[in-house]
Amino acid sequence: MTPAIFQSIERLSSPVHPKEAWSFLPPSRSFRRLSISNFQLVEQLRRLFSDDELVAARVLVRQSNGGLALNNVLGGDVVCGLFVRDTRDGIPVDIVNQRGSLATSDPPAFNMARDHFAADWRRDNRMMFVTFSGDDLAVMRLLGFPCAPSAGLATMNGRQFARLLGDSRHSLGGTADNTRPAAIATADLRLVLVGWHVAELRNEPPDELRAIVAHIQDADAVYALPALDRVAVWRPSGHHFDRIATAVRFRDRRAAQEMVRQSIHRCPQSVRSFIHAERRESDATYLAAHERLRRELARAPTMGSLASTELRSRLERTRQTFEQDVIAPMMRDALAADNPTDRALQIAAAELARQAHESSPLIRSTADVITGGRRSCTNGSSIDELKEHLRIVDTLIKVARQTRQI
Repeated sequence: MTPAIFQSIERLSSPVHPKEAWSFLPPSRSFRRLSISNFQLVEQLRRLFSDDELVAARVLVRQSNGGLALNNVLGGDVVCGLFVRDTRDGIPVDIVNQRGSLATSDPPAFNMARDHFAADWRRDNRMMFVTFSGDDLAVMRLLGFPCAPSAGLATMNGRQFARLLGDSRHSLGGTADNTRPAAIATADLRLVLVGWHVAELRNEPPDELRAIVAHIQDADAVYALPALDRVAVWRPSGHHFDRIATAVRFRDRRAAQEMVRQSIHRCPQSVRSFIHAERRESDATYLAAHERLRRELARAPTMGSLASTELRSRLERTRQTFEQDVIAPMMRDALAADNPTDRALQIAAAELARQAHESSPLIRSTADVITGGRRSCTNGSSIDELKEHLRIVDTLIKVARQTRQI
């Protein structure tokens, strides 16, 4: 009954035309948009199927109060999705988008090996491309590459990691049903995270990509699963990106496909390499290192024992770049000053800046998480913070005295 329900949903949808730069691509039969509202969809389906049948197909879900609601995959004002088929002309077996999979509670990428595109592709290649937006999913599919939405990958638990990798040694306490290898592992397909905004032609990593990479890194450290080796990241080099953008500007589908294909074969890198490259790039300036530290601190409650080690590294890098970008220029100016008073003032200002940085909420909060200790507060401030502020006041007094002597 489920295939018949999915086929009925397909009849209530229409092919999606790509947006803006990629509008020259012909629409795909498989990537579609619902043509009616959520209410109309439910009403139409209830005329053909019982509520029990719709619940069994996961189109409707039972709520805690006993009521029924439309599955989130089909909910929203504009609902687009990829209709998965075993064969090119077959009946849909699933509908997937950035909200998940209609047929299963697994991340969509787990079961996309069933899609006929993946079957055709893996004769010569072993890749499944993971996108981070509906528009990117549409473009990759219209270009002819097997792809899946990233939904669920940033929140996988240990058992799901084991299933994704087909690692039967790590059942992690599950039953036979929820520890069997995912279809993508059975098909021996490698997940390739799309590390740029394809539809927008913007060669920058999506934020969710970084979240998934960090999650994979944590799983690798905790479970000793070969996750870092079974997942790759594809981000075109500057040369390949320019060639792709040029083909798009000429509105040449065949050329765009070929430029993307060449980039796919030459530019994917391991997750480990991507992590190292991201660190080098993100730590290049103080502002970037500061933002990275802020993100790591926000993520600390979910990191467990890994939080202290990672934060210690982030904190040290933030301090280094602060010295490099802020303090070092101030000291160079001070040493170049001819007037002794001017030199003393600039040195004092540099010291004041260093002390203010060390007493900032971000640095203090990070230090607290690293040490695992609780703050001993007096009137809302810890003793260490109070001492730091007193040192700042002392420096200000020195600056004031020097100013009066000018």
